[in-house]
Amino acid sequence: MFDKNIEMKIFITLFLVTFFSTYAQNADELADTEFRKYLNDFENFNLDSLTTKKFIHFEVQPPFSNTGIQRDFNITEDKVYVIIIPNGWDFFLDYNLHIFKENDSIIGVIVKEYSNFKYYFKDYKLPSLVAKHNDFYNTSLTVSEYLNELLEMEIYGYYCGYSPVYKEVPEKDDFLFDKLENIEVFRKWLGSPNLELQTYGVDAMEYLKKHTKFKFRKEDHKLIKHIKHRNSLINTCSGCNAGIFKKVF
Repeated sequence: MFDKNIEMKIFITLFLVTFFSTYAQNADELADTEFRKYLNDFENFNLDSLTTKKFIHFEVQPPFSNTGIQRDFNITEDKVYVIIIPNGWDFFLDYNLHIFKENDSIIGVIVKEYSNFKYYFKDYKLPSLVAKHNDFYNTSLTVSEYLNELLEMEIYGYYCGYSPVYKEVPEKDDFLFDKLENIEVFRKWLGSPNLELQTYGVDAMEYLKKHTKFKFRKEDHKLIKHIKHRNSLINTCSGCNAGIFKKVF
């Protein structure tokens, strides 16, 4: 039989583990709920208010941001990485915010946490934006498909990583840029709401045209010209360093 003192120590240990685990979970939930409630008033969001506001259940660390990313239809996007620390704890919660503006007024915010996301938009703005995209790019994306593609983490560059390998024929996701059978994949990239993927689409289409007998359709030429003229800030890499936002055209 166990010694009663040992049994009591085991009981106390289990109790404390359960108590602090539950307490930490509650702190996590309280902080997350308060932060998301703050974002409900997304039209008044700005980085100054985020860093100076006194929250009840957490503190905000200085955020990282890339602002003024030009999208289509007179829309700009600010990407903001936010870390909050629940009061009294040394763990943190982090969020990627995508803030959409039209004529410098916020029309919506997407909050991404790992693979989950939630969005806050003015009435009809998001469906209207997706409809405009589908009309211009000749696509048929749903709102969900549009958001999933837009939020997909893509990094533009051909020499990324600790040991980048030079390839004679550029490729992405094993789709070689000199293969005509990949043309519909390249066109899909051109029509994506993901700016980095669009840039790969331009590269692939132009490489294919230069190195084969392939000729652009009128629609291909229109989209490529538009994407290059817009010349948005995109997420690029240099060797093992990523998160370098710059224009590439």
